[in-house]
Formats: sequence, C-alpha cells, structure tokens
Amino acid sequence: MKAHRRPPAPHQRGATAAPAPRLRRSRGHTCHPAPRSASEPLSFYEEGDARRTSGSRRTGSRTLTPGEQALRNRRLVAGGAGLVVLLILVLGIKSCADSARQSALRSYSRDIGRIAQTSHDQVAVPLFGLLTSGAQPIELESRTDDLRSNADALVRRAEGLSAPSTLTEAQRDLVLVLVLRRDAIGRIAAQLRDALSSQGAATAIPQIAGQMEAFLASDILYSQRVVPLVRVGLDNGGLKGEPAPSADVRFLEDLGWLTTAYVDQKIGASPLPGSSNPTGPAAPGTHGHGLTSVSIGGTALQTGSPTTIPSGAGTDVTVKFQNQGTNDEKNVGVKVTVTGSGAPIVLQKSVPATVAGQSATADLPFTTPPPTGVPLTLKVEVLPVAGEKNLSNNSGSYSAIFSK
Repeated sequence: MKAHRRPPAPHQRGATAAPAPRLRRSRGHTCHPAPRSASEPLSFYEEGDARRTSGSRRTGSRTLTPGEQALRNRRLVAGGAGLVVLLILVLGIKSCADSARQSALRSYSRDIGRIAQTSHDQVAVPLFGLLTSGAQPIELESRTDDLRSNADALVRRAEGLSAPSTLTEAQRDLVLVLVLRRDAIGRIAAQLRDALSSQGAATAIPQIAGQMEAFLASDILYSQRVVPLVRVGLDNGGLKGEPAPSADVRFLEDLGWLTTAYVDQKIGASPLPGSSNPTGPAAPGTHGHGLTSVSIGGTALQTGSPTTIPSGAGTDVTVKFQNQGTNDEKNVGVKVTVTGSGAPIVLQKSVPATVAGQSATADLPFTTPPPTGVPLTLKVEVLPVAGEKNLSNNSGSYSAIFSK
C-alpha cells in the first residue's frame, strides 16, 4: 500500500498563507457563527463565558415573577396561621383539661360533705334518740338494725364516688369512717336485748360502751384525715377559695356515751355495780363528782410528762374526788384503765357513799404486777350518777413509769 505524504506547511514551502475569508452580513439578518464541535478548543474569553453560563444553570437562581412571589407569600401566611391555630388548640385542650379536673375536685369535695351530713342527720341523731326512747327491746333492736341498713347505704354510696387521682387516700379513709359506724351500729343492735335484761346487762352494757369508741374513732379519722386531705387536694388543684367539708360534723356528740354507767343510764337498763341507780329518778338539786387527784404508792401523777414510780413504793392507785352536787350519792363507781404494754389492765371499785360537798377516796390495787420500764397511760374515771349533767371533770389521763 502506498503511504500518503503530509503536505508541507506554508512556511516550509516559503509561500505566504492566504487570508481567512470574512463573513459577510446579509441584509436584514445577523449571521450566527456555525456551531462548534465538542472537540474544538475554546478561546480564553469564550471559556469564561461558558463557565458563567454553566454555573448559572447549576444554581437555578432567578428572579420570581410577581405571581410567583404572591403565591409564596400566601403559603407563608397560611403556614403561620396554621401554627397559630395549632397553638390555640393546644392551649384550649389544656384549659379544658384543667377545668374538668377542677370541676371533679369541687364535685368530690361537695359529695363528701353531703355524705358526712347525711350520716349525722339520718343515722347518728335517730340512733341516739332511739337509744334513749325507752322503747321495748324487740322494737329497739329492729329499729336500730334499720339504721344499720341506712349506714350501709352510705358506705356503698361512698364506694361509688369517682375520686380524683390526687384524693385516693381521702377516699379510702372516708369509706373506713363509714364502715366503722355501720359495724358499730350492728354490734350495738345485737346487744340491746341483753342490755335491757337483768341477766345480761352486766356484759352487754360495756359492749355497747365499747362500740361508742368506734364512733369516736370515726370522728377523729374524718376530722384529722379526710377533711385535711381534701383541703390539700383543693389547694393543689388551684381551688384555694373553694370550701372544704366541715370537720365539725360529728357522729358522737356526747362523750358521756363512752362510759358504761352513762350508757346504762341512757338506755334504761338495770343498774350496774358501781353506779348510783341511774335508772331511778334523780332527787331535786344538782348531782355529780369531780376528779381532784391521782397517785400511785404515794407518788402524785401529773398530766403531760410521765411520772416515775420508785421500785417498792407500792402499786395501789389512789383516786381522790369530790361530791360537787347538792345531794349525797350512793355506790359511786371509779374505773382505771391502764394501756401501753400488752393487753389493757382495768381496775374498778365502787365507793358506797359520798356526801354533798365532801371529798372521797378510792384505792384500786393492781390485780397483776404492772409492766416496768415502759411508759403507761392511766385513764381514770369517776362514773356518772343519776342526774349528773356535767361530765367534763369526771376523768383524767396520766402517764407513769414503774421502775424495775
């Protein structure tokens, strides 16, 4: 094959290169240069223009038209309005939740107040009125059992309350208050026949007096636990101005019912040892006694701090009291209850007679040795007599420690 020879360059041939042809502008039109192939090199200025054009395409930045700008503004306004609506909805939901929570607290507090008042008006008042009515034993037992049913209905009513989560302790204690009252009424009803008989009174009357302590316990639990817990719940729930249930609504209004002689006197049972015939009519004038002092083995007891009883000083409890009425009394009962270690120790004695305006003394020995080295509480009572109305000075509570 014959090789093709490349023609020599003009300067090699010694000839002058022909001038490049000039582009002629046609009339009325601009002549555009012919498109350049991708492999053809660019001049310095053309390369810069190409780079600027290429960069402009990459960023895609351009001036928005008035219509596009208006659309963009409308979208921004719509987004802001949506955020405002969302915020209003959140605040509204929270406000509704707070309002519902406060409404539940207010409603629950009022329900507790109504239940406590109903327990007083429809159970306590009829019960104590019935016990002093002088009704026959069968009727008395039946009507007392009806009041127990009323008390049970209040228990179920309280159990059905929808207590706010912050008042679960108050709800539990409220139910316990009403259960204590219901159960005590049932036990009282079961003892009434025996209490009104000469054979069973000695056992039944103390049992009834013991159930009165359940009423007292329910009053303490209600006033010291239920009402304060509701008050705290209202305050923490933003209802400081909302009144809490009253702590003054009591079931047991007369503390005299805590003593056996008073119970015996009120229900008209047969007279018990240690009482001055409480069922008989009281003589004209005033009646009653007042506790003046208590000592053990010659050591006087003081209210407040414990009194130490020296070893070997004796353990007889000496109770001094005064007949503060205008009538002489017979068979005045004195009772001492010792608590603080193990089972309670009960000491009782009957003073045959007291003289109006004069002092009297009762010595009550311990039937078993008292516990030593621990604080003991002694509740001392001069039992009421027929016609006695003021029982506030009949009893006292003392603390003592027997030395080892």
